[in-house]
Amino acid sequence: MSRSNAEELLRPSLGDTRSRQAPYSQTMLFVASFFGGPVAAALGCGLNAWRLGRVLADLPWLLASLALYAWLEWWLVRVATGVNLSHAVAGVVGISGSRFLVRVLALAVFGLGCMAHRRDHRMAALTGMQAPKSGWWVGLLLVVIGIAATEGLRQLIP
Repeated sequence: MSRSNAEELLRPSLGDTRSRQAPYSQTMLFVASFFGGPVAAALGCGLNAWRLGRVLADLPWLLASLALYAWLEWWLVRVATGVNLSHAVAGVVGISGSRFLVRVLALAVFGLGCMAHRRDHRMAALTGMQAPKSGWWVGLLLVVIGIAATEGLRQLIP
């Protein structure tokens, strides 16, 4: 069976039939999320949602994850319980407790994105769609934006 016949068979006959772009690779999004934080994770998942044509479906949880991140930064600095938790985590893992917890949140956002887009990633792999070649440049840009947003937010919290 030729590739065009396979793609024709896999195209849904009902519903939205416009062609979608291949999503960015999950490896790139993981690395960007790990180094760039929750902002990079949410932006990366948002870019994939845009490429897959499902921005409206993903927008609520992406905005909620950004709001949770802003609240977590505030809570870890301004509330006694958060400060104590940050110090306790720092004692266990040996690095800044707040940075560790924020990194965990970033990876959780990445995981939500993987779960939300897993069907689209499988379909892209099944049809032979390749992730964009510019993906690593986008990932680097996400890391820079994520670090800048994190530092900016930390400057806003007295």
